[in-house]
Amino acid sequence: MSSKLTDTTPPPSARPASLPFSRQVSWLISSLIVGWLIVYNIFRFGGRSPRGAAGISTPIGIAVGIAIFALVLLVWRRFGTGARFQADHMNEIPPPTRLDGRQHRALDRLWPAVALLSVAALIMGILMAVDWLGTDVDRSATVIVIAVWDILVGVWLAFEATEIRRGHGDAVESIGTASILTAVLSGVALSRGHIEWGQGTVIVLAGITGYLAYVSGWRLLGSRGIPFSAVGSVIIAGLAIVIPVVWG
Repeated sequence: MSSKLTDTTPPPSARPASLPFSRQVSWLISSLIVGWLIVYNIFRFGGRSPRGAAGISTPIGIAVGIAIFALVLLVWRRFGTGARFQADHMNEIPPPTRLDGRQHRALDRLWPAVALLSVAALIMGILMAVDWLGTDVDRSATVIVIAVWDILVGVWLAFEATEIRRGHGDAVESIGTASILTAVLSGVALSRGHIEWGQGTVIVLAGITGYLAYVSGWRLLGSRGIPFSAVGSVIIAGLAIVIPVVWG
């Protein structure tokens, strides 16, 4: 009896929401991508060439991305730790045995998109690598970097598609971040006029996959608040197509 009266442990709804390190890394990468994209397009609108804009926007974009990440983290710690926004017992991704119907449906919608993006990225990576190797002069370092990324992310997503189909959603936020980065890099390749049809296909699939991945993460963590990252992934994918086409 006395132990219950003297127990000072706060109720679950009052405990601070934890923010796993993996999620912080995912948010940081997303913030850096958004920061670079904003600064890059400001310089492109100012009349700089794609190569010139990419060079000068990198250090500035990193600084802007860090500022965005700090702001997001501040907002989370200010509002996300309260009972109104916290998903009790849902601070970690639940295992397959604890998934409810909505969470199962979210993963069932996600894994086919991940599989399609995996195939598209692998094909594009191989085509770009073969084209790069067949070029005797003026080989672009940017092209081979994008090709290597597409191949690596394609292999990784193939593995994750299988895991998601089994109900393991631990990597959904990392998949969302990888999808955003894939869309941005394909947008860079599109602005260079490199296999436009393929880059456009990858961007569209990356936007859809990023949206579904972030929605799945939102479902798995309790469906609290608004899945802003899901909306952001669609916006970034749209910009990755529109900007090269309009201002390329």
